[in-house]
Amino acid sequence: MPTLNPTFTVTNAGLAAAAVATPDGPYIQIDEFRLGSGFGYTPSVSDTALHGTQLYSAIPYSYTIPEPNTIDILCLVDTNIGPFDFGEIGLYLPGGVLFALAAFSSQQQKLVPIGGQVGTRYKIHALLRMAQAPAVIQVNVTNVAGLLEVPDWQTLTAPVLQLAGANAAIVHEPDPRGHHPLVVRKDDYDWSVFKYSRKDVGTISAATTTKFTTTAFDLKDYDPTTNRRYLVKLTSTSQIGQIRSIQSINLATNEATINGSWGTAPTAGTTIELWEANESGSGCAPWASGYEYNQLSSAYNAVWATPNGFVSPQDNKGWNQTALPTVTSKPTVDQWATLINAVISGAKITGTPYSNVSVTDFLSCDDNPLMYGLQTMKQYYDALYECMNGVIGNKNTSDAAFTETNSPAGGTRVRSGTTWVSASSVTHIITIDYADQNTLCASFNAGGYLGVFGVVATPQNGEEFAWQAFLSSIGTVKLYADETIITGSGGTNSALGMYDLTGSYQTIYTQTITGATGDITYTVEAKRNSTTQIQIQVSFNDSSTGPYSGATTAVLTSTVVAARPSSAVIANPILAYPTMTSSGTL
Repeated sequence: MPTLNPTFTVTNAGLAAAAVATPDGPYIQIDEFRLGSGFGYTPSVSDTALHGTQLYSAIPYSYTIPEPNTIDILCLVDTNIGPFDFGEIGLYLPGGVLFALAAFSSQQQKLVPIGGQVGTRYKIHALLRMAQAPAVIQVNVTNVAGLLEVPDWQTLTAPVLQLAGANAAIVHEPDPRGHHPLVVRKDDYDWSVFKYSRKDVGTISAATTTKFTTTAFDLKDYDPTTNRRYLVKLTSTSQIGQIRSIQSINLATNEATINGSWGTAPTAGTTIELWEANESGSGCAPWASGYEYNQLSSAYNAVWATPNGFVSPQDNKGWNQTALPTVTSKPTVDQWATLINAVISGAKITGTPYSNVSVTDFLSCDDNPLMYGLQTMKQYYDALYECMNGVIGNKNTSDAAFTETNSPAGGTRVRSGTTWVSASSVTHIITIDYADQNTLCASFNAGGYLGVFGVVATPQNGEEFAWQAFLSSIGTVKLYADETIITGSGGTNSALGMYDLTGSYQTIYTQTITGATGDITYTVEAKRNSTTQIQIQVSFNDSSTGPYSGATTAVLTSTVVAARPSSAVIANPILAYPTMTSSGTL
């Protein structure tokens, strides 16, 4: 198989296309090569066509990037093509415009297999060298480059700018262990770097084409001498997607020097990420590193950990659980498990779907098929991220299946055997004390409530039956963090929640039966006496003048219950139930 490497001359038309080509467009697009019969001449920039007769044309087979600013376009002429003798080759832009031309000193014989004759197969390498060639030349090929190879990080551009849309690349600039890093397309402008973990993110304070400083994180925390141990990514501005390896760090000036050049110095304020090669022999690449862990734990701690106090309704958050830690190195399996299980616990109590969330350390290791392993880790991470955001959005809701209640003796009053005369009112005052402010707030933030209900037993006359049916229709009055609801119907329940309470009683529910059926009223009021105490007053008023007037001697029970998230899921610590004491005329 003859391999030819002719010298190409770029034509005036090609030079004109190159003059306006940039990584952001327009590109130089090579979509055809042609073989001709001409030979033995020196191509000129003024050439517009082959010198001889056109013998064959095709789409280039593939391309590689052997070194910075150079692209190698492979033009394949297979054994079944011919027979003919060719001596020149042209590369063409769309519309048949000649971009570059090369001529051989003699004609090359192209044979096809006939009888006992062996056919020839030519591989013609068209090497084009110009500034930023890999970024500005786009080649239409028959063999799409799913895996790109580039000589160094400087040659690797953002995925969307890569030739033929390559989704992965091998970078032949070795890491500290001498390995050639693999990158996989994360999105149009970002690569996931195999066997590197993200360590820090911040902005550039100042930069040249080869150096940068930042005050967002301290470069003095990193090894100043290990060449290519660290990578720096640009993640904003027109240079988004560029990656460079760090050659050295000057501890005195907090300045890093990169290998190669940015081309154009990044401006102050450009967002950067710092990545570190995994420890020697780890054999694993984290899809989510310590940086991602800290981002997730920080966002989730706002809901999971210490409550943010008595704030406006809907702004309240915090379940008083032990805060998830900030890591300074690669998270351990146990640390990931703690975070993921915390998110699953939150999903349970808020009713957020979590079936796709799996406990994993987000490591894709060498004993897994590489692409499958990375993709699986991405799916796990996306599922966790989506679930966590769902929990944060549903932070004040609760799933009844993961809510438990307690009815302390001090929260109940019973009136029995005492005449309840017409035009009178009895009250049940319940003082509710929580262990501390965080327990009070967390109990409500996690979907807990205080529930108030009344029951009439053994009614003997029409008025007693009326009260029994009345209270039964109301059900339970539930005071939540940001609203009051009833499980029954009728009456007026206010929009007030626990966070709306003041030091004076406010009505959170009331209902009156009036008219021909009598005149009886049930009212629930609430106030917050301190950061740890809530007081509820329940009033039963009977001023009926109709058929239900008269003595009331049935058994009347008034109860307050406290609800909290299940201790099986909110357990570090379990939120203690409040204690209750009762007073009043009931």
